[in-house]
Amino acid sequence: MQRVFRPCAQRASTRQRSGAKRTSIHCREASHLVGTADEINVTLAWTYVGLRIVHSLIQCTANFVPVRFAVFVLASLALLAMTVRNVVALFPGNY
Repeated sequence: MQRVFRPCAQRASTRQRSGAKRTSIHCREASHLVGTADEINVTLAWTYVGLRIVHSLIQCTANFVPVRFAVFVLASLALLAMTVRNVVALFPGNY
């Protein structure tokens, strides 16, 4: 049996139609576990990925360190924002 790749949204809608109890989307399980699998975290995640790609392209081509460092800092801030949102969601009553 060959496994067919389906995008996350399609997998989620398939599970919802079939009446399955588990409705989490595998692409966002870490955020889902703490209840922050929303558009903000998805946007932050894709921003992080895009900035890391830009960082790699800068390193492979011009390798101008100040620009590369600025892109790295922006990517790190996106990752930090996702981390903070997940940690805050773990302890909802303390903040």
